[in-house]
Amino acid sequence: MIYIIGLGYGEDSITLGSLKIMMQCSNIYLRSNKLSVAKALDKLDIKYKTFDPLFESAEDFDQLNRKIAETILTDNPDGDTVYAVSSLSEDSAVGEMISSAKTLGRPVSVIPGVSNASRACATSFQTGSIYSCCASDFIRPDIRVCTVITEVDSPLLASDIKCMLLDFYPPDHGVYLTSDKLLPLALSEIDRQKNFSYDTCLVIPPLEFVSASKYDFSHLLDIMHLLRGENGCPWDREQTHESIRENMLEEALEAIEAIEANDSASLCDELGDVLLQVVFHAEMANEADEFNINDVIDGICKKLIRRHPHIFGDVSVADSKEVLKNWNSIKMEEKHQKSKVDVLRQVSKTLPALMRAVKLQKKAGCPDILSTEDFVSIGEQLSAIENSSNKEELFGELLFSVADIGRKLGCSPEICLDSACRRFIDRFDK
Repeated sequence: MIYIIGLGYGEDSITLGSLKIMMQCSNIYLRSNKLSVAKALDKLDIKYKTFDPLFESAEDFDQLNRKIAETILTDNPDGDTVYAVSSLSEDSAVGEMISSAKTLGRPVSVIPGVSNASRACATSFQTGSIYSCCASDFIRPDIRVCTVITEVDSPLLASDIKCMLLDFYPPDHGVYLTSDKLLPLALSEIDRQKNFSYDTCLVIPPLEFVSASKYDFSHLLDIMHLLRGENGCPWDREQTHESIRENMLEEALEAIEAIEANDSASLCDELGDVLLQVVFHAEMANEADEFNINDVIDGICKKLIRRHPHIFGDVSVADSKEVLKNWNSIKMEEKHQKSKVDVLRQVSKTLPALMRAVKLQKKAGCPDILSTEDFVSIGEQLSAIENSSNKEELFGELLFSVADIGRKLGCSPEICLDSACRRFIDRFDK
């Protein structure tokens, strides 16, 4: 049996169940003798080995955790082995160990203890929701809840963490360093302290929403929920899918304009406006119990996986043409389209007319090669319009043919016409 034991932060945190197992086992591994709980084991005359040498030789924490797991799983295969850590949830080797043990068929028993994060929150009087993470695994905080970062064992590591946190919190945000004592200080000062150890934790209290230095996707969802809520914005609360449907097109077109201008700052801003429309519609749908933003994300992820069998499956493709062919074939199956007419009818009627014309031509499989006959046809259509009583219909046919020539030239008729409009305006500015 492999026992994975959470020892906590010191002598008083060791549970009776954990102590009983260690007293009966002769093959005990402690993650590090730098843990304060190591002194408690020494007092109890419990013999153990540590992985401290691996901390020096491992290239990174991933390799370290793999080697720890490998050692525990292969050492003493016919007997009991104990792997003891301060906190189970904050030790990345634990997950690796449990996963590999299942593969090897080795039984595992997990004995929880009082975590360093729990101690840190208790001593700093933090309550409510808590997010805890080992310093080596830390990526980003959640400013809405108390964040506890464990094993901050050096000023260098504290400095790295501070740099990441300053993207989200102001420099004067009040935090706590906990080890033997509780030290309240400003975030900007955490790497100027001394006496860091393996048991040092950084406790970051939640931040007032409007005071954040940087926001993420979850905050956008929260803001939209507040705006649509009981005490939210009157205008936002009045909107429906229909009332803001044109906003989606307007914001998308402004994003396209930023792309054409090669303006990355404007593109960033406009993509935010596009994303707002997605979140806005998802929030309204959620209120009506139709779907929510997670359903939207789930749907597009599944769609991408299904339509990229050459990446997520065993399909082979030679080039991008085959990718598009597979994509369209899978799309037809998903939408139950049995004929070319079904495909054409599915092309959105709300697209700008020139864009819709090009998409219909592509879906219909019109030839991609430009010929002199295309230009001859244009001339014939112009002549027909001049002498016709049905000029509107024939003019539409002419535009459809012109769009087809643009497609064959590799030009977007919509963008070309838009550029011509801009040049027309510029002429009046000269």
